[in-house]
Amino acid sequence: MFDRRLLIAALVLVTAGLIGMGLQGTATGSWGMHPGSMMSWWGDTGARSDLQPSDPTAPSIEVEATEFAFRPDRVVIEAGTTLNLTLVNHGRLVHDLSIPELELQLVAPPGQTATTALRVSEPGEYEVLCTVPGHAQAGMVGSIVVRSP
Repeated sequence: MFDRRLLIAALVLVTAGLIGMGLQGTATGSWGMHPGSMMSWWGDTGARSDLQPSDPTAPSIEVEATEFAFRPDRVVIEAGTTLNLTLVNHGRLVHDLSIPELELQLVAPPGQTATTALRVSEPGEYEVLCTVPGHAQAGMVGSIVVRSP
């Protein structure tokens, strides 16, 4: 039989850690799309501030985050096309949408959104995941498929 007090203490520690990690970043925009510009849960590693958070003329794609899934979990786009990628967090925890190969990361606290303009030139399939510790392992993964024009 498990000890309920131990479970409650563990949940409090995990929640406090997630809240503390969420306060280190930004919740409103792009964390970068250029080499060496990724931010992480552990602090800034040189994110560029000159990136446009969105392109008012570009089409938009919304990805919803919940515990512990992205909807849709697969997005197909055309290479060389600019679009606005928006993460909408419908969950109760902070979530991010990270595309490691593109060095892109959007972070949104519960009930908030984050948007960036995205343009991918190289066709291929790119892994999408939530980098909050344990979230990808719980199922917060997906892909962006970039087709040739």
